Amino acid sequence: SDPPNFQNFNNTGNAQRLFTRLEYNATDRDNFRLTANLGRTARDIPNLLSQEQNGQNQRSFLKDASVNLQWQHIFGPKVVTEVTPFFRTSAA
Repeated sequence: SDPPNFQNFNNTGNAQRLFTRLEYNATDRDNFRLTANLGRTARDIPNLLSQEQNGQNQRSFLKDASVNLQWQHIFGPKVVTEVTPFFRTSAA
């Protein structure tokens, strides 16, 4: 980890996120839900004065995504089951 640099050379960044959820009631006893998340973060790594003078320009990129599909079934007034497979990935 780089030490703090109070001169703030090359110190910018941004992030984007997307979230969505879709629900479908197939029957009185079956419910489906699809949830998805996507994200991206891009930021510059702050420079020391010597790095800035030498034109150094380091960046960090992070990407992530997840999706899950839930099925809920009501067997009766006291028995409910849920199944939720999911997928998640991230990269730096």
